[in-house]
Amino acid sequence: MHTFAPRSLFRWLMGCLELVALGAVTPTSDASVATPDAPSAASGIAMTMTGHPTYFHRHHAEVEDVPEPEPAVYQSSWAGEMGLRFTGLPPGAYRVHLAWTEMDMNAPRRRIFDILLNDQVVKREVCIFNTVGNRRVLAYDFPATVAADGVLTFAQRISAPGADNPSFTLIELYDAAGKLVVRRSAYELR
Repeated sequence: MHTFAPRSLFRWLMGCLELVALGAVTPTSDASVATPDAPSAASGIAMTMTGHPTYFHRHHAEVEDVPEPEPAVYQSSWAGEMGLRFTGLPPGAYRVHLAWTEMDMNAPRRRIFDILLNDQVVKREVCIFNTVGNRRVLAYDFPATVAADGVLTFAQRISAPGADNPSFTLIELYDAAGKLVVRRSAYELR
């Protein structure tokens, strides 16, 4: 069972209310949030936020080495042991591009998490601050296979006792030909 600090619970509830009021999401059972996938809607690809997203936060501090049209993407994050579930993908090989920016922590090993694709750990004990520091982008690319059911899942989970919740910034899915199929950022999911 997940417990919330009063401030985190308030932020999470306010974020949910804002999203529902804007018509951006529709709450579903098991703490998931169904989200329309506008660029991929025509192709039948849908996305659901899963797990326990705690809260959305947008920083206004500058992130180093980010192209001009992208600052809001890398200044924003969802915190929590959460994930994304994509359905309606054509079966085959994909490259999953994931990116994070550490905007809160300024000490090593405070936010440590595992990355999972299709329920398999692909990277253990990620610490953004240890790898790139504060206000810089950490990105990983992983191969993934989508089976005949058309489903691909991404999740992140705390991997050290007492660590803070993981934060999520950006996911992009590329097909075997290198074509961008889906792009979702925390900023878009707010």
